[in-house]
Amino acid sequence: MLTLYTSLFITSAVVYMPSAITLDLLLIPVALYTADVFSAIVHIVLDNGDCGVLTPFLDDKSVEELSSVRDRFPLIYNQSTGFQKTCFEFQKHHQYPSVILHKTFSEVSISIASITWFLHALLLLFYMTGVMNSSLFFFSTLTTCIGTLSQLAHQSAHAKESHVIIKWFQTRGILISPESHRIHHRTYNRNFAIVNGWSHSLVNWLIQPFIYYRWISGNT
Repeated sequence: MLTLYTSLFITSAVVYMPSAITLDLLLIPVALYTADVFSAIVHIVLDNGDCGVLTPFLDDKSVEELSSVRDRFPLIYNQSTGFQKTCFEFQKHHQYPSVILHKTFSEVSISIASITWFLHALLLLFYMTGVMNSSLFFFSTLTTCIGTLSQLAHQSAHAKESHVIIKWFQTRGILISPESHRIHHRTYNRNFAIVNGWSHSLVNWLIQPFIYYRWISGNT
């Protein structure tokens, strides 16, 4: 899946490059913000989604991750949908946040990439057929690419030691910092964004009614 996505990205870059203009670079921070907002929306849905037949394992302390259910209870695992599996992984992550550190980039990103590769292919089709202009194509493609990498930023926010480049991006607010993401793991109903946290203030304000009516659960 990630190989397919990489191929689509390279194809898009080659197709777009001849029409690239300097002004489109101004869309980069807009794409970073947009991807952050979408990462928060996805996170909210998955943190509060129905895990279906996997729900009983949320309170099972002998099960730390989805692969444990797959290996020990294959029949139940096979009965669950892809959405339920992803919800389970996000909700179990609250109990065992360090598990994400032992996963490869492919493992943490595959659920998101399985969606964004289709969007990316659709955007490429729209651009090549003239439905979308170059600026909109650049913005949309960059946003989906950043979204695909959001779980890598999330993973880095849990690491005790990160590469010097990652730390540079975190300290400058380009990637979500451990301090910012730690608030989410204390409350479960704030700071849902996992790209850079630029949208925390907006999203935290917008979801207040959902928290009040307990449509979004948390510790506070």
